[in-house]
Amino acid sequence: MKISVIIAAYKGEKYITEQLQSIFLQTCQPDEILIGDDSQDNRMQYLIEKIAEDWHGRILYFHNKKQLGHINNFFNLMSKASGDLIFFSDQDDFWLPDKISKMKQLYLCNQADVLFCDSYVCDKDLEHDKTTLFHYKQNRGRIIRAINQAGGFKDIILSKIMLSGHNMLCSKSMVKVFEKRPIIFPHYDHWLAIVAAAAGKLYLNDMPLTLYRRHDDNVSTLCQTKERTLKQYFNSTTSNDIIDSFEKYAELRNALQQISVFYPIKEENLNLLDDVVSYFQNRLLFRSKTFLRKIFSLSFRFIKQHFLYASGIKSLVRDFIEIPCDQAEHDFIVKNKYFQR
Repeated sequence: MKISVIIAAYKGEKYITEQLQSIFLQTCQPDEILIGDDSQDNRMQYLIEKIAEDWHGRILYFHNKKQLGHINNFFNLMSKASGDLIFFSDQDDFWLPDKISKMKQLYLCNQADVLFCDSYVCDKDLEHDKTTLFHYKQNRGRIIRAINQAGGFKDIILSKIMLSGHNMLCSKSMVKVFEKRPIIFPHYDHWLAIVAAAAGKLYLNDMPLTLYRRHDDNVSTLCQTKERTLKQYFNSTTSNDIIDSFEKYAELRNALQQISVFYPIKEENLNLLDDVVSYFQNRLLFRSKTFLRKIFSLSFRFIKQHFLYASGIKSLVRDFIEIPCDQAEHDFIVKNKYFQR
């Protein structure tokens, strides 16, 4: 079984040497490392050529003629990779020595198409207090168990656990799925996780196998939190946010339906998405009513959906205190009756 590692790089001279050395020292060696460089100078190229002298394996360096951006850079590399298994790597992290070995073994045991491990969250010097990415979300144990038993699709689409591409392993078969990513989903790692979960082919390993370096030049915004006042907390979900969610999940439903032609999406997960889309549409309709009409139109199913797909009583309170929508929002609701498509 051939193994590829792909690295999307951009002005990464400061840390990429450490990352590559951690890959060179893996107990299970990759067959090839592919590096796509979005930098506009040749400094990375000279550095890679020097580093490559320390390794017996195959390093393929691609200096992109024009900047592809983080996502397209990874897609380009994934398309070029010849491995049966493809590991995604950031340019500034550090892999623990048995990462490839353990992830490969999990793939062989579970036959998942997308796998994630956990990672320690570190400072720029790779120091950490044993906090991991998975620890940033509640109920992670239940979610991981559900996903690894071919369930947990709802938890993935609602981002109930923190997944990141630097911890990801994919089978080569996911190239076509990557290519079909809707524009409304900006994160390729979340997209691949969603599709794999929809087919029951996602696996999460809660063992930290990566040192995830946080510094001022990170591309991702993982682990960043903001303080909010009580008023901001209850008013944080606007009608525009709900419209965005409605459009996102409707687009996801349609995308998965199209992908089901060549990838085994479970019908039960398409049905779940129908329910999610219906919920966000009903939230918009609910917010368009006066306070008294909201009270009389409240149903047990609608309350239950708030706990399934939002933050429970807090999201319900937000909907109650929201003033009736303006004409533009009302027109959107009427125009976009999802189940009349």
